[in-house]
Parts: sequence; structure tokens; C-alpha cells
Amino acid sequence: MSFEYFLAVLNPEVLLWMVIGSIVGVILGALPGLGPETGIALFLPLTFSLDPVTALACMGAIYTSGVFGGNITAILINTPGTPDSLFLTWDGYPMTKRGQGGRAIAISTLGAFFGGMVGSLTLLLGASVVAQAAVAMGPLEMFLITLVGISVIVSLTQRSMLKGFISAALGWAAAFIGTDNFTAEQRFTFGRIELFDGLPLMPVILGMFAVSQMLLLVVAGQEKISELPPEAARDKKAKKDRVTFRTIRELLGPMIRSSVIGTIIGIVPGTGGTTASGLSYEIEKKISKHPEQYGNGSEEGIVAISSSISGVVGGSLVPLITLGIPGCSTAALFLGVLMTHGLSPGERLFTSNAGIVYPFMVSMVLAQFLVLVVGLGFGRHFAKLTLVPNSVLIPIILVFTVVGAYTTRNMTFDVIVMLFFALVAYCWEKMEIPASPFVLAFVLGAGAESRFRRALLLLESDMVHTLFQPIPLLLLAINLFLILWPLAGKYKDWRKARQAGGR
Repeated sequence: MSFEYFLAVLNPEVLLWMVIGSIVGVILGALPGLGPETGIALFLPLTFSLDPVTALACMGAIYTSGVFGGNITAILINTPGTPDSLFLTWDGYPMTKRGQGGRAIAISTLGAFFGGMVGSLTLLLGASVVAQAAVAMGPLEMFLITLVGISVIVSLTQRSMLKGFISAALGWAAAFIGTDNFTAEQRFTFGRIELFDGLPLMPVILGMFAVSQMLLLVVAGQEKISELPPEAARDKKAKKDRVTFRTIRELLGPMIRSSVIGTIIGIVPGTGGTTASGLSYEIEKKISKHPEQYGNGSEEGIVAISSSISGVVGGSLVPLITLGIPGCSTAALFLGVLMTHGLSPGERLFTSNAGIVYPFMVSMVLAQFLVLVVGLGFGRHFAKLTLVPNSVLIPIILVFTVVGAYTTRNMTFDVIVMLFFALVAYCWEKMEIPASPFVLAFVLGAGAESRFRRALLLLESDMVHTLFQPIPLLLLAINLFLILWPLAGKYKDWRKARQAGGR
């Protein structure tokens, strides 16, 4: 790896945007209901005028710090800023009630730094190897790999698998709108010139994630996101129990194990931080010498959850930039960032655009140090943002979203698209239909269709023979497993419920 890639990240402009991204990410991550997805969606229009390295470095900083920001409110006010930080309320808030909120934040910051370093170094050192392996794959194999990203949507639907499939199917259908790449025919455009290039990605993302959340806040009728005063404001004397090197040494084992678990789970598409944090927490509790402390303010529990969540960040970007498969819904938005700047995931990204992708991966390592500085220096104070009146917060965010949607193509039509999908996401939230499968399928759908049709054209009558080769057969088996395994679990639950009812 050339030293020039490191120098590219040390450019003052790149560093400035990384600092801005880190601060914005922590702020949005600390605000329940927003998170890194909202940050990426809001800032993407602002990066149009930036060079790709600066834009990706800024987005990477938002992603990294946004995931960490959710830990702050989980610890200080018992409200997880992001779904991934839910488990931190079990041990973080009990420490805050004991007057150790600052110590809990510091431990969480150290865990986030360590887990982020493991994940980002894995991305930096392992992504190119995965990309080289992808070169040996043909269009059929690449289609089946892309289909894995669609299949794992099943694991993203916690409440109803049927609703998850409906969301994904509609997202894939939305990806078909526009001009056919093979026949140049118009599909579902209804004669609208604005739809000839398909639905614009940015307005869809802004509507589904940012504006819909503002609608939910308005309907909820709360004056503020949190009605509970932050413990940081009430407990200014909690400077005791500072974290020492001895503390770090005692927590090093949980940090290492949880960081590795989080990184591995992040690489597997569709799992995400909630799975990683839950698994890490259970493992550490079982092997701990003091399992009774878990749920009552365990420092090992805090550092395990925080390390695993941050490890997922780097891991989720490995399949994204190498195979075009987002590891989670936030990574799916990152795919939109790459596409916006004319970058296509895969081996060519590491050859034709090495001067962009390698500095970006280096910036992900550097972003962990920004998390360390921001978390230790200002983490407790960011929780006070939850007390900003919604009457101030919501208009500010809506202005950013409208400007962002319009500047994508300078069309009022795109603002209408954004508002339409905001209403769709709002209605889906009321019906408990997840929006993440829609976005994931919408982003992956066009690529999956192109690869499948290309495979049909190139292989023709040899399709069946090629499908039963080792690699395609393995990928097909993985897809079937991802779809059938949750169904098997649902069937077992149904049988148990039926047997219990029979008694």
C-alpha cells in the first residue's frame, strides 16, 4: 500500500470534513430515532461538490461516530439513540444512577475505539483480498451473491417475515422503474421524463429515513425527544472513578473477544449491531467471574456491547465495497454514497479507483481516534441535545432534507418523491412494516437484474450446467438456507404454541 494514501487523508480539507462528520454523527446518534442513517442521508447532498476521498471520509466519520453516539443517551437517560445500543441501557443506566455516568461513558468510548480499530483494520487489510477473489466469478455467481443481500432481508424483519418480504418486493419493483439497460424501453415511467433514469436514490432515502422520522415526532406530540433531564446535567460531581490503565487491562479480554465477534458478524450481511451486541453480551456473561453484576451496572457488559457494535461498522463495509452487498441498512446507504460519486463496488474499485478506496479505508482507521477524542471530551454534554425543543429541531432537519432532495437534480419533482416516500414510511411504521428491506432491495435490485440478464445472454443453454458447478451451487444453498431457516424457526414456534394450547 502506497504511503500516498495516508498523505491523501492528512489533507487539511479531508481532516476538517472528518471532524465535522464526527461531531454531526455523535449528535444525531445521540438523538433517539435519528442515528447514522439520518446523518448520511442529510449530508450526502452536501458532498456533491467535494472530491470522492473527502466525501467518503466525511461519511465514514458520520457512520462511525453515529453508531457510538447512540451509546450516550442509552447510558445517561436510559434511551438508546440507535437500536444497536439497546443493551447498553441494562448496565449503563444503573451506573449513571450510582453517580458513575461519566465512567460508563468513558468505558463505552474505549470499547467503541477498540472495536472500531479492529473492524477498520480488517476493512483496510482484508477487503482487497476479497475483491481479488471476486474476479474469478462470472455474472451468474455475482447475481447469486447479490441475491444473498436480498435474502438476508429475512433476518432484518424482527416482527413479521411476510411484511419484510412485502417491503423487499416493493423495493425491488421500485428499482425496475426507468429505462431498461438492455432494450432501452421505458418501464413504469408513465411518460414522465423525470423517471427515465429511474427513481432518484437521494429523495427516496431522505423520505424513508429522515422526513418520516420527523412526522413520527410531530404525531407523538412530545415537546422534546426526551422528557427526562440528562443525568449529565444533574450529576456534575461524578468525576470520581476515573478510568485507569488498570481498568483497561481488566477489560481488555472482553474488548478483544467482542470486537472480533462484532467484526465477523458485520461481514455477514443482514445481521448487524443488535445481533453482535446481544451475542457478545451473552458470551461475556457466561464466562464472567461475576455474572450477577450483569444487568446491574457491569463494566464488562458495557465494554462488550460497545466494542461489538463498533466492530460491526468496519465489518459491514467489507462485503459492500468488494461485492456490492451491504452488511446492514446503514451500509446500504453507503452504497448510495459510492454510486452518487460514480464508484462501483468490486475488484475494479481497487484497481481503477485505488486512489479513492484506499484513502477512504485509511480514514476509517483515523475516524476511531476522533471518536476517542469526542467521546472522552464531550460525550456527556451531547445528551443535552435531547432537550432541544422539537419545534426547533424538526424545522432545521426538514430544511436540510428539502434542499438535499432538490439539489440532487435541481427538480421539484424530487421533493415530491421525497414527501411521497416519507408518507409511505410513516404509514408502514404504523403498520409495523420495516423500511430497511425496501431500501436494501431498491439499492441492490437494479444490479441484481442486470447480472441475471447478463448471465442469461452469456450462458444461454449452458445455464443449468453452470448452476450446478461448486461455487454457484454453494451460493444457491446459502440463499435457500437464509430463506428457509427463519421459516423453520417460525414453524417450531407454531408447533410449540399448538401443543401448549392442546394441553
